[in-house]
Amino acid sequence: MMSSVNHLMLEILMSSNLRNTDINPAVSSVLEDINEHFTDCTYDISPAIEQTGYSKNHFRKLFHDAVGCSPIEFINNRRIEFAKRLLWEKQGDISIKDAALQSGFTDAYYFSRLFKKRENISPSEYQKKVMQTSNASPQKQ
Repeated sequence: MMSSVNHLMLEILMSSNLRNTDINPAVSSVLEDINEHFTDCTYDISPAIEQTGYSKNHFRKLFHDAVGCSPIEFINNRRIEFAKRLLWEKQGDISIKDAALQSGFTDAYYFSRLFKKRENISPSEYQKKVMQTSNASPQKQ
């Protein structure tokens, strides 16, 4: 639960261009890079980590201490959140595969596994739930 809260707080900080003075500047720099490129399926975090001057292992520890998860987990979480938003905004007009690809995943099966592990519901179940919720809403025209 705390990891989710930390993730949400960092996402808000990074998206609003505010700076948290408690976060190592190297971690902050990599977070900015991730937020700019996470939907790119060819995105490689290694160059951003190399620019920090830290070894990959040491940087992973710094990142985990600041964010509560590894850089790869953070990227996957950002991608899943983005996919959820796509599934919500484009209800019925986007396939699970397209949502996965637009979110930066190259493999829809891998995306589905990660989604279910993180959300405790499959992407297709989530999509059905979203459609049921919006159909029951009086705001939907």
